[in-house]
Amino acid sequence: MSSLPAVIAPVGLPAIAEITDAEVAEAWLGSLSTHTRRAYRGDLRQFARYTGAGSVGQAVELLLAAGPGGANRAAMSWRSAMEAAELSAATVARRISALRSVVGLAATLGRITWSLTVRSPKVISYRDVRGPGRAGWRAVVAQLGGSGVVATRDLAIVRLLHDLMLRRSEAVGLDVDHVERECGRPSAIWIRGKGRSARERLELAPATAAALEAWLLVRGPEPGPVFIRLDRPRPMCTPLQPLTDRSVARVVGRAGVRASLDRPVRPHGLRHEGITRAIEMGESLLDVQIAARHADPRTTQRYIDRVKNPQPRISRLVSED
Repeated sequence: MSSLPAVIAPVGLPAIAEITDAEVAEAWLGSLSTHTRRAYRGDLRQFARYTGAGSVGQAVELLLAAGPGGANRAAMSWRSAMEAAELSAATVARRISALRSVVGLAATLGRITWSLTVRSPKVISYRDVRGPGRAGWRAVVAQLGGSGVVATRDLAIVRLLHDLMLRRSEAVGLDVDHVERECGRPSAIWIRGKGRSARERLELAPATAAALEAWLLVRGPEPGPVFIRLDRPRPMCTPLQPLTDRSVARVVGRAGVRASLDRPVRPHGLRHEGITRAIEMGESLLDVQIAARHADPRTTQRYIDRVKNPQPRISRLVSED
């Protein structure tokens, strides 16, 4: 009868050097999305200026070295200074949230054993969800309907932002491999949504597919980003240069100016316009939430509140009494 095999002794884990405070800051920023990283890095720069630190990393070092009491007092003092400067509640809340987040990561990594408990001010969420309006949207599409490489690309961009209610980061993150074809023509795209780890499939409406197909024919079959820069010649044997979030904002803003609209048009405004229009057409809250890819139905509810806003009607009745 064979004996049981001997139990293998566990092998110890290799020693890992303790993470520094500056490395905590960089690891924290690296875990954020591009847009959030840009905003939070700016927030920490403001905190560094307030504390007199020479850099973001040094500001984090000072904060963590102060301990729970000192760090919370510093955060409370900064909050009071921002409120005295009459910064918006949303800005103050985001900046305090940035401090809490970086301190939270330091605790997760074992650098400290405490957390920042300073509360952010209450923010009443309000966003202008009107977009350019129906007439404004049609004017944008009409002025991009002419010939030309740039106009063809820009029309495909605004169509995706509006028709599929895309965020601009979702548009710039598209590669040609993410375009699904049927009978040789675009039929769907695979986007990576906000806060998602995997891509999801969105079907293209006929007008959206036609605009995207026209642009891809001009762009050519070369692998790489769907939306590329056209403002400068590309040296030979170099990869295609993708548009950035800011580039898309300029594209949309330029289209609004050329359409002679009364107010600036922004990428999120086109997304807002698509969501608002769906609500105006009587689509259910759940269906619009799914189409817009809102994680929280309360976000979609805000659009319904704006569309069905009773204030103008009630004010008119009161004024005429």
